[in-house]
Amino acid sequence: MFDEDDCGFINVSELASALYTITGEQMSREEALALMNRYDKNRTGEISLSDFESLVVGRLKGRGLQEEMSRAFKLLEDKDMPGYITRESMRKAAGSIGEKISEVELAEMFDQLVTGQATQAVDFATFCSIQYAAEQDASGAPIPPVPKQQQQA
Repeated sequence: MFDEDDCGFINVSELASALYTITGEQMSREEALALMNRYDKNRTGEISLSDFESLVVGRLKGRGLQEEMSRAFKLLEDKDMPGYITRESMRKAAGSIGEKISEVELAEMFDQLVTGQATQAVDFATFCSIQYAAEQDASGAPIPPVPKQQQQA
C-alpha cells in the first residue's frame, strides 16, 4: 500500500508518508532520512518490506491499545466536526494515502449494523467498539469493551 511505485521497497518519501499514516507521527525529511539510514542495510536509499515492518514495530512497541486507538481516531477525525469521523473525513484520509474509497465502501462503514446507531458520523467510543469487534472477529479471542466513561484523549 505504501510502495507507491510498486518496486517492492520503500523510499524516504514513502517512508515518511507511511509512518504518518500508521503512527500519526509527522517527521521532517531529515528525520525520515535518519530512519532510512538506520534501516537501509544495503545503502540503496530504500528499505525492504521486512526492514519496514521492523521499523514500524519498533515505533509502535510500548504503545498501549488505547493510545493507538486515539492516534488512529485523530488521523480520521473530521476537522470541521471535532470528536467525530465522518464520511468526508474518511474520504480525505483515504485520499491522503492515495487510496480511493467508493461510496459503497463508505456506506458500509457507516451502516447502522456496523456502528450500532443511525448516524453519518462516528464518535470515539463507537470507533473503539468497531475496532475491538473487528479485532475479535479476526482473532476469535474476546476483547474487553471500551469503558463507557472513556472519552477521546
